[in-house]
Amino acid sequence: MKRFVLIAIAAAIVSPAWSQGPPGQPPMHADLPGPEQVAEHLTARLDQIDELRAHIAEIIGKIEAGESPENALGPMGMRMMQRRTGEDPGGPGGPGGPDGPGGVWGLLRDAPGTHSQAGPQIDLSSKEVRAFIDSHLPELAARLVETEADDPERAERMVQRMTPRLADIIRWEKSDPEFVQLRVEEMRVGMEILGKARGLCRLTESKAAEADLDKARREVRSLLGRQFDLRNRLEAHRLDRMMVDLEVARAKLAERSGRRNEILDEHMSRVLDRTMRAPGEERGPRFGHGPRGQERD
Repeated sequence: MKRFVLIAIAAAIVSPAWSQGPPGQPPMHADLPGPEQVAEHLTARLDQIDELRAHIAEIIGKIEAGESPENALGPMGMRMMQRRTGEDPGGPGGPGGPDGPGGVWGLLRDAPGTHSQAGPQIDLSSKEVRAFIDSHLPELAARLVETEADDPERAERMVQRMTPRLADIIRWEKSDPEFVQLRVEEMRVGMEILGKARGLCRLTESKAAEADLDKARREVRSLLGRQFDLRNRLEAHRLDRMMVDLEVARAKLAERSGRRNEILDEHMSRVLDRTMRAPGEERGPRFGHGPRGQERD
């Protein structure tokens, strides 16, 4: 049973759906390194994922054997959480509980390859992020209010840590509200899954009546079903956007093909202009540059 709950939690958190954004955005880096460097980097990331997977399996085994989560995590797991939070998480709960920033499952949520890196980042103030949380994620907003009452600086750090991943959603709020709505709902369901899964764990450990356990299992499964459907809708939305982008690209290609002779005339004129100048005559500006030796502003 513990394995089922832990796997359900991990599946709810680590998902490619979290890292997907609407298509059509410009790449974050226009000048990627060569194929060998990219392959080497990705291989290293796979090694990191394998290492993390092995460590999580070890933690699961210890918990199944009856060891407490605190002891099962050990120094390595605690260090992983501390690297994420920048502070001592103070036990498996961390600020906001196991599913909150710095909680036990933060090391799963931030496993290599789960961060969203799609598109350019936008600069957001803590006030703007907090306003988005207040309007779209009331449960998380309430958790922040509780933390703020005891430690305002800690609450501010929590908002700062959430800013990068929320920025990936906020930046589409005006141009793609449907996508934002689906992503926010997916986040809310994910947090609800974690809460229900923790409740199921407590019922299991307290040897609750089978009827109560069955009810808790049905609740977790129902939420997982909602999450599955939301992720399918996100994927369908992404594909719809790709189809629109594809049609636009095809129209541009057709327009360019129709101007073939005109474009060839322009290219011919530029080539002859550059090659038929008198020896020693200063050539015109190079592409992307101003006069020789000076970068274009």
